[in-house]
Amino acid sequence: MKKYKYHFLIVLFFIGILIGNIINTFAKTDIDYYEEVIPIRNKLGDIVGEEVVITLPEGFNKEVFKINSSVFDGFYHYSSNDNEFIVKITVDNKSKYNYKYLDNSLIIKPKNSFDSNNYLNNVISDNIIISDNIIISDSYYRSYNEAILNLVPVGSELSDDVLDFYLRVKGYDGINELNKYYDDYYGRWYSFHLLLEGDISQYKETNSVLVEDAYRYFYSKMMYYSCFGNKVAILKYKDSCCDIFSTFNKKSKTTMSDMRIYLDRNDYFLNYLVSVGFDFKLFRV
Repeated sequence: MKKYKYHFLIVLFFIGILIGNIINTFAKTDIDYYEEVIPIRNKLGDIVGEEVVITLPEGFNKEVFKINSSVFDGFYHYSSNDNEFIVKITVDNKSKYNYKYLDNSLIIKPKNSFDSNNYLNNVISDNIIISDNIIISDSYYRSYNEAILNLVPVGSELSDDVLDFYLRVKGYDGINELNKYYDDYYGRWYSFHLLLEGDISQYKETNSVLVEDAYRYFYSKMMYYSCFGNKVAILKYKDSCCDIFSTFNKKSKTTMSDMRIYLDRNDYFLNYLVSVGFDFKLFRV
């Protein structure tokens, strides 16, 4: 009887070890990376860029994982002018594994992207536009461009109510068809920059079609990302920066520093909300 009891205790002991190892394995798998954004300053103390430090802690052992970096969030927080903005990304790999960049996994795009071939615009609240799978939470300032000066009397405010009234006088369905008025005035395929001429008003655009047009204009004409000196508009980015990545060796830091963000902001887009995703994947080797 004592012999069986002894064997039973041994079995329990090894089962306990096995369960402990399983729990420990899952616990380690749940360990995630963490990120810190550090401002880069010039000699005068002005912030001219940021270093994003991504730490893979001890015990980190994921085979493949995606990094959702706050590169552009930091840029929006720190940048107050239109100069180039330096970006350094440092991976501090404290784990016992080497990691490599997964080819073609770098994605740079507005966080609320859209399908330009299939969208339906609706205003859901002031300056909030929803279009299928896109939500735009900001807009540009209306201006006294040529078309507007031919719509309203000199000195008129450019509020929704004022524009709505004069658009209806001309036979349009109020502010909802301001975009159609522009089409008729400038021609169907006019360049959006024609709306960004003349004195700036205090009113932001609310016409849903124009707000989305401005969104596309901003990310394809005004905001750029570059690596190795090649500037690419955010909406036109396609796998052009993959060579900046290398192997991230265990117990070491690796810094990538050939990146810049450029913003050709003008007063029509003053304080326009920047919302860009910066994602890439690493795999264990």
